[in-house]
Amino acid sequence: MKKTLIVASAWALPMLAFAAGVDNLITWAQNILTRLVPLFISAAVVLFLYGVLTYILAGGDEEKRQAGRNTMIYGIIAIFVMVSVWGLVNLLRDSLQLNQANNVPNLLPR
Repeated sequence: MKKTLIVASAWALPMLAFAAGVDNLITWAQNILTRLVPLFISAAVVLFLYGVLTYILAGGDEEKRQAGRNTMIYGIIAIFVMVSVWGLVNLLRDSLQLNQANNVPNLLPR
């Protein structure tokens, strides 16, 4: 964790020092997260479907059926949490009118 933070800081600090600014850093993070959210939701759906398949193929083995049931529950919880948080973020963004392109506050003096 510490090594990752050091590497990320070493990468991000020159951007701030050379006037790339917080705007570009926030836009970069937003672009990455916008691409990752559907990927995570897809992974949760695959997890749920894996649980369904495990449950169906378990037959009479109660341990495997329980494991499949638990995997389905974890998949449903993951889907629910991710979609809820994504919806809440979009609701706040729209309510606070943060959906314009150049509305990131400038935190550094120019």
